[in-house]
Amino acid sequence: MDANDIVWREEAMMNFKVTKNLPKVKAKTLVIGVIEDEIFPQSSYKAIADAITRAKVFDYKSALGHIGCARELIKARKVIEEFLK
Repeated sequence: MDANDIVWREEAMMNFKVTKNLPKVKAKTLVIGVIEDEIFPQSSYKAIADAITRAKVFDYKSALGHIGCARELIKARKVIEEFLK
């Protein structure tokens, strides 16, 4: 992987601010997080959920940290299925 790509993506994530628009979200929302995520820690995804009316948070543990959001999403399967009903 190109190190410049990592730097660019990290800067984009840190500088893109959606916070002011989150209260405008009217749809029922499920925010999924990984407790050990070093890029998007609990405080960040819980703040997102707090800013959205009717948002629900589901988080889970993963020794894989941030990678766990893709590699272990099966842990959220039941919650996602119930949310979509």
